[in-house]
Amino acid sequence: MIHIIIPVHNRVKFSKKYLSSLDSQTFRDWKVYFVNDGSTDGTSEWLSKMDRPDVECINGDGSLWWTGSTNKGVKQALKACSKEDYIMTLNNDLVFHDNNALFLLLNAIALNNKSICGSISIEDSEVETIMSSGSKMISWFLNISHHPFVGRLYSDIKDESLKEVDMLTGRSVVYPVSAFDNNSFDSVNFPHYGGDSEFTARAKRMGYKLFLVPKSAVYVMREETGLNPMDRCLTFREKILSLFSIRSVSNLMIRTRFAWKVPPIYARPTYFIVSMIKIFSQLLIGNYIAKRNKY
Repeated sequence: MIHIIIPVHNRVKFSKKYLSSLDSQTFRDWKVYFVNDGSTDGTSEWLSKMDRPDVECINGDGSLWWTGSTNKGVKQALKACSKEDYIMTLNNDLVFHDNNALFLLLNAIALNNKSICGSISIEDSEVETIMSSGSKMISWFLNISHHPFVGRLYSDIKDESLKEVDMLTGRSVVYPVSAFDNNSFDSVNFPHYGGDSEFTARAKRMGYKLFLVPKSAVYVMREETGLNPMDRCLTFREKILSLFSIRSVSNLMIRTRFAWKVPPIYARPTYFIVSMIKIFSQLLIGNYIAKRNKY
């Protein structure tokens, strides 16, 4: 059985769309845990009327963010898990590419001992451009990474073999229950962004292999992913806010913590310096990239 954790804060239309997508999957042995972190848009009312044994609502007070909500959902799911079950993290701003996506993802992790597997993320558009779904570090020292398939059209992907990476995003990832033995997402240092990558990088150091599964894909509402200068055009005010906002991948404090916790010790100073260069470079050229991605 697979226990699916979905942190939600508002965006009820996306939650409904996602649940409909999940209902269409050929693999049916699952239970969903919606962690409702203080929604005010009708999400609470929609979930309270849900009369389904395969859907459970867990309430937060609005201060959990992604990482805290995910931890709360995992903690609840572990109470019902057997050792053979799986935990899955998902965002509510996505839908599955086809009705076999969940089966293919679960099949991949079942066939690879002590592994964690993630779907390919696709921009929700007619073009179906692949987004960053995980990264392979070419050089920790220089903070150079390779993102398999990113920027390519999903229709052009012919190689269906798994791609091993060093970090995964938390959009659509399946973990064996054992990955959470005395282990959880770091909600103190990474309350919203970075918690998924830090956790999977830590899991890899613990002996787990991380794979991207090209045959399993999800559509992502790209413009709904926070203050990301590479995903949508930001105003000058939003660019400044992005350096400090908890909803931003450019948050200086979060990126600093990541640089001092995730890379090997020898690479941390240079990794940090390059991270800062990347942040300000992306703010400078981000609008151009976002427009190119859109059109």
